Amino acid sequence: MLCFCLAACGRAGRHSVIDFADSSISQGAQFLHRLAKNGFATKKSVASTLHIYIEGDGEPWLGPGKIALDPSPAESIAWQMMLNDPLPAVFVGRPCYFHTQDPNCNPGLWTNARYSREVVDSMAAVIDRIRAQYHADKLVLIGFSGGGALAVLLATRLPQIDTVITFGADLDTDAWTSFHGYSALNASLNPADFVLPERVKQLHFVGEKDDNVPANLNRRFYRVNKITPIVVKNFTHTCCWLNFWQQEETEWLRQSATMRDSGQP
Repeated sequence: MLCFCLAACGRAGRHSVIDFADSSISQGAQFLHRLAKNGFATKKSVASTLHIYIEGDGEPWLGPGKIALDPSPAESIAWQMMLNDPLPAVFVGRPCYFHTQDPNCNPGLWTNARYSREVVDSMAAVIDRIRAQYHADKLVLIGFSGGGALAVLLATRLPQIDTVITFGADLDTDAWTSFHGYSALNASLNPADFVLPERVKQLHFVGEKDDNVPANLNRRFYRVNKITPIVVKNFTHTCCWLNFWQQEETEWLRQSATMRDSGQP
């Protein structure tokens, strides 16, 4: 039992206390999902571009052989990123996370099957419904850690996805479980087995000192997708993505606007 995934790919660290009073629950293809919107998404009924945030794996295990009854992190990097986004943004919870009281939940959905086809299909359904509500032409998926793995898998399903952005994501789950000596996630999809459509822009940030998901673990994903990760000096798996993204996103949006004004694709 010691070889099971004892650690989560994406323990949140101390970043934000989640306020469920400002959230709702929505039905996906098979599971319920916790949703939260930032102020820009709350005020607008139409948004040409919508940012979707996905959290990491939380706390699926409590110790050797002891599965958590609830994998939800007490605090969330992705939730706080969503709240501070300067564009309309929505946080989409994973199945069985953030207290949805879903009767369809079972421990496999946050352990061996955490990135399964059923999980991806359910998240794709609820994200597509959100997109339709806002009449959004473009979706930007932003995932922290295990949420980044799901963002990549979702990018193969939804044609409106324009950009995928990840922070400390495990993009080759076989390499990740082997590196840590965990059991293989046999009921899950592996992002490294997929090539994203060429239309999907990708930004993958990795902490130089990340000992949970070192950058070289994802080399197969980077190779098949013909991309290079952005390694951020002195950053660990959780530090210090919130402040970094607040600054980086502003620059990224400015560059995107400049490209559009100049007629570049």
